[in-house]
Amino acid sequence: MGSAPSCGSNVRNIDTHLQRLSSNQKLTEDELNMLTTMLRTKASEAMEIKHKLADDGLYVDSIRKTIALFFINTCSHKFNKVKQRVKFIMEISTILLQTKFINIIRGCLIKLHIRGWVNVDGTVDKSAYDLIRWSMSFVVDLADVSDELSFSLANDKNYMAAIKTILEDKSTQYLQSDISPLSDFDSEIIENCLKVVTNISRWSNCAQLLRNHNFTKVIKPYLNSSDELTSLAVLSALAAIVNESECDIINAALDKVQLLLDVLKHGLDENDRRYRGWSCKECAYTVKTLVRNDANKQLLVELGVLELLVKMGRTGNEEEQCESVNAAWALCFNKDTQQKVAKDESLGLVELLFDLKTSSNSHIRKTCNGALWTLRDVLASSEYQKNRIFECRQDTQIGLTMEYFIYKSATYASLSSNRQSGDPQWMHTGGR
Repeated sequence: MGSAPSCGSNVRNIDTHLQRLSSNQKLTEDELNMLTTMLRTKASEAMEIKHKLADDGLYVDSIRKTIALFFINTCSHKFNKVKQRVKFIMEISTILLQTKFINIIRGCLIKLHIRGWVNVDGTVDKSAYDLIRWSMSFVVDLADVSDELSFSLANDKNYMAAIKTILEDKSTQYLQSDISPLSDFDSEIIENCLKVVTNISRWSNCAQLLRNHNFTKVIKPYLNSSDELTSLAVLSALAAIVNESECDIINAALDKVQLLLDVLKHGLDENDRRYRGWSCKECAYTVKTLVRNDANKQLLVELGVLELLVKMGRTGNEEEQCESVNAAWALCFNKDTQQKVAKDESLGLVELLFDLKTSSNSHIRKTCNGALWTLRDVLASSEYQKNRIFECRQDTQIGLTMEYFIYKSATYASLSSNRQSGDPQWMHTGGR
């Protein structure tokens, strides 16, 4: 992160940085390094404060200011590239964990959901509300990129219990706003709670923790949210934590699954590969998570997911190609899908797998070879594919392909055996 500036220059540089935050200027690498150094110092100083709570039940002023600094900078759009912002957020996550300032961030919700953020006269206690809003808003971003920080959240029973209580207590008002509408303040807190759960669920080491906390039951009602993006986030979270016996939850939400594919379809036509806040990579990841339950495979194929995955694999970067072929391979374990892939030449999935199986990316290469091996029998009997499959069998890499497929088969067998115990069956074992 670079060497720390002198005390005098540090003050001047921080002032310059804060001026840039209120302007349209992007931050330089040196300014970002200075910023992370300053935030680490502020977090460490906050943890040294002996009496952290004031008489009003809120954190003392210096801690509130530090929380505000993390919020302002994490949610800032003053980055030159997306990768630069992701790197910065990862550094923020590391700072929070190493200084243990994450305990204070979690404490904002744990303490204040009990204390409340409404005054006795019914007005909003702005100081309390801001603390919850600040802490949850940047936790949403942090949980999206850091598995370690997500695990620290999911593993905190008090923090997750606070989220559960808020979601359970407010669900009727949120979903039936014509009866007793929630304030905009409460609605924002609920939506941030759902976003935190969604982003945590995308990490394989956290999904089972959410299931242990019974979040399937807690968030299921929010599938019916009138806000489409909220319901889409809930669909993504449920896809990660439901087991095979609960797949009817997804099948009953056909309109939400269709919404997911519509968002992916539009995103593929955008220059930044995003639509309504969702990236194509996120959409494909959710598809991959959905198809780990057998009952969802046919539904997705009927809704046209294969065509979208092929387009994504053809036009996307390596990250999108990874998610595309991962989801495609998962779908190919369904017998009906195998027939469709082998017989429908216009679909182009087999051609995509053949083209990408020589990718320089080892994960893409192995996944494509694995998918082709899964399809080997139906391809061998396919009139238009039989010559291609013969070529594949002559591939010098087929030994590696077979070895990899045997390994994955053992993994799938192990995961399938967990269905009886209710454990989620992940299509991948290495995280996101």
